[in-house]
Amino acid sequence: MTLDKKLQDFVYAIAEALKENIIIEASKYTTVFTGTLANSDLVKDIKVSVDKYNITVSYPDYLKYVQTGRKKGSGKGSNIPIGILLKWMKAKGIARGKENQVAFAIQRNIFKYGIKNDVKPRPFYNDAIVDTINSVDDYFEKNDKNILNLKYNFEDIISDELKKLLI
Repeated sequence: MTLDKKLQDFVYAIAEALKENIIIEASKYTTVFTGTLANSDLVKDIKVSVDKYNITVSYPDYLKYVQTGRKKGSGKGSNIPIGILLKWMKAKGIARGKENQVAFAIQRNIFKYGIKNDVKPRPFYNDAIVDTINSVDDYFEKNDKNILNLKYNFEDIISDELKKLLI
């Protein structure tokens, strides 16, 4: 196997580990609609793809609020956009026929009280990134020992790249 193929396999293994870690971490948090975050549309909408040596992660805009909550308060741009609320409501089948009224009420409520996330933040995505960074050692231990001399350079590069994905 060529070094190029080994590197591609390594990147693919990291992407697969990230996908698995997102599900594992999301399973630790409960939700009203789906039981756990792992079963939610939010997690289903997180996409991890690989193009040769690049891992790309895309996710819904509201992921950051699920992870950290949202503080109440005023200020420019502090309201959740109505379009995002309408999309969420449609997916959940909420308030058919009165979507705009309900979306504005939800927006006002979030502005006034914030999003508390069951009192605790749910940082499943960031936890999955950290777990994936920690799994780099495991990959090298279980796979091709001939590339172990490259291990520490890869760990530094991969850790830096995965840290950029943190929210």
